Amino acid sequence: MTWDDLLRTIGGLLAPFGGSWAQGDVGADGGGPSDVGFCCAHDLLADALPHIPQITDVSGNEGGCGDLWLTGEGDHLLAAHFEGFSPGESLARLGLLAEARRYAACAPGPVDLAGRVRALTLILTPDDLRGVEDAPYRVVGDGDPLVVLPGGPVRDGHYLGDLGGLAASRRMVVPVLPRTRVEDLVPVVEAVRNDLGLSRIDVLAHSAGAVLALAYLAAHPDRVARLVLMSPAVRAMGIADDVDGAARIVRARRAEPGFEESRKVRWLEGATYPEELRLTFGRWDDQVAALAGTGSVDQGERLAAYYAAPRPDPGRLRAAATAFPGDVTVMTGRLDVGPTPRQADELATLFPRGRVVEIQGAAHYPWLDAPDEVCRAVLSGLTP
Repeated sequence: MTWDDLLRTIGGLLAPFGGSWAQGDVGADGGGPSDVGFCCAHDLLADALPHIPQITDVSGNEGGCGDLWLTGEGDHLLAAHFEGFSPGESLARLGLLAEARRYAACAPGPVDLAGRVRALTLILTPDDLRGVEDAPYRVVGDGDPLVVLPGGPVRDGHYLGDLGGLAASRRMVVPVLPRTRVEDLVPVVEAVRNDLGLSRIDVLAHSAGAVLALAYLAAHPDRVARLVLMSPAVRAMGIADDVDGAARIVRARRAEPGFEESRKVRWLEGATYPEELRLTFGRWDDQVAALAGTGSVDQGERLAAYYAAPRPDPGRLRAAATAFPGDVTVMTGRLDVGPTPRQADELATLFPRGRVVEIQGAAHYPWLDAPDEVCRAVLSGLTP
């Protein structure tokens, strides 16, 4: 693939968004780096790609131009930026860290590397959205359906990516959850199940999504086959904070080489992410930092809506857990401060068939730290 071939290919990808391109700066006498800019209709981008963080983050740009810039020299691509972020950063912000790392490994470099076009194709491809009007859901991967409830709470589910490769074995069905009280989301999950045409569903819930999973179980105990609760929020189930356990983990983490330096993150505008929440991530690199920067936009509003009064009754959730006959996997990272290992054990013992899987070297997002181990544990817990 030549430089001109790359420009034509990208032009084809951007054509549905009104993309047009123009030559920018050119090196002296035709030599040196050249810049090429593609301008797309921002309203078309926003309609088709609302999951791209930098598309929705840009305020006051309705009707304006969405930019993709390339810098090349000869048949080498030196840099690329889509609305201010490189393709690698954009992939990471969508939770596709493996793809982001592949891109970073070949950038800058020859334009004929397939990773160039693949990265932009992944970014510019609209979501596979299905479902009914009040309960849309995104589908990722192949295999038997697995309903995946995001944390956050009600965070955009793209941060989950493909859960470290899990989507190669199970079709992830990720509901698009509105910002409302957690128990008011139970009908949304039920509508998704009904649209899938399944009498019972396997459910994986991350973080605050575990509260919704338990609320759904309490309301529809015969509709759940198996549960995986990954880094679950536990306070709603009446499990006490583990201050001492968390403090021990914090002290150990702050002794990690380079930990303090890694607390500088490129946050999104409007984010209020306390630097202590660096503790929620284990492995740390540029791709994880890009994903972390999306985590706390409007988090206060989402928390207030999700846990609005009346909150779920802990007794009702615990009763649903103790009555559930199916297999339950409580997965936690050994470095996670919420839940700590003690809290994870206490939650698992509520279920007659509960078990704890502890992922060494992982924190609150274990699939980022040990994807293969997480996939094996999840699939084991979902095997009849």
